[in-house]
Amino acid sequence: MRSCLLLLFCLLPAMAGCGPQPIAGGTSGQFCVNGEFLGDVELSLYPADSSETRAGFGVTTDDGWFQLVQEGANGRLLLPAGRFRVTVNSAGTEWPIPADYTKPETTPLEIEWTGGIGSLNIDLAVHAADD
Repeated sequence: MRSCLLLLFCLLPAMAGCGPQPIAGGTSGQFCVNGEFLGDVELSLYPADSSETRAGFGVTTDDGWFQLVQEGANGRLLLPAGRFRVTVNSAGTEWPIPADYTKPETTPLEIEWTGGIGSLNIDLAVHAADD
């Protein structure tokens, strides 16, 4: 019995680190719609010259913040300099996302990123006719 308790006591610290861990350290930014921060949104970035290869993605928190991760969530993504198309999809938000914004071929949302350290701020201006 004592040896079982000792074994359990030794294994508990090792088991505490098991399971999926959040990925941090990628290019960060904030997303808003008409100036209002929006959470539970998945933002995907595609190089402007290719709609087939997703560079990475991020999911916004309640205050609109996100950190980019690599495709497949295999690690952080430090976004290189360039022009990117951005798609917007629900990750739980009830806000009605206009259909054009959900596909890389049709999204009108584009950004120019200079690279390096900084914050990527994306503001989606949606008018009543876009809803």
